[in-house]
Amino acid sequence: MDCCNTISSTQATDEYFSGQSARFLRKFRRKGLDKETRLLEQGILTRSVEGASLLEIGCGVGGLHLRLLQAGAAKATGIDIAQGMINGAKELSSELGLADRVNYVLGDFTDKPQDFERADIVMLDKVVCCYEEIEILLNESLQRAGTTYAIVFPRPYPISKAIMQSMIAVLRFMRVRFFPFWHNWNAMTGKILAAGFEEQYSATTIMWAVRVYRRV
Repeated sequence: MDCCNTISSTQATDEYFSGQSARFLRKFRRKGLDKETRLLEQGILTRSVEGASLLEIGCGVGGLHLRLLQAGAAKATGIDIAQGMINGAKELSSELGLADRVNYVLGDFTDKPQDFERADIVMLDKVVCCYEEIEILLNESLQRAGTTYAIVFPRPYPISKAIMQSMIAVLRFMRVRFFPFWHNWNAMTGKILAAGFEEQYSATTIMWAVRVYRRV
């Protein structure tokens, strides 16, 4: 997503996260969800998900929506730019006996958002910082959230910004073509509220803010 990349932002993101997918899959099999995603799951499960439809944008290897399917959700759609992540999610869904309740899409949600139906619960776990321009991502994903909008994003504090800037510097040094982006996170959450949601759950780690919003 760097303007100086010689390949497209989608290719750069696919290249980076496909390269990480095997590690993500091993980690889930050993330890389950990471801390921030466990908190997001906890926030979503403050209400029953029985019979709910799920849309996870940037689904990775699928741990979150697969856990929610196990908790009673009816069906899920997962979309991710990275082929390796989609392959891992399909493998994991088969292992857990959930393949018939989930549909996976390879690609960028913002390319064809109209292809995705409204879902009861829309989830973006550490996704917004992967987009240089997040307006379409926010607008279209909010429109597709029926009752719940669940999101993990960098905390809007200096220490989080410093950590991310250090991460970007390391990636550049390693000549990685993919880089995360720092946005006005307070403005982003204001946009979520303005779209007709109210905050129902909040948690934080050193780096990340975890929020679950319910439609008013």
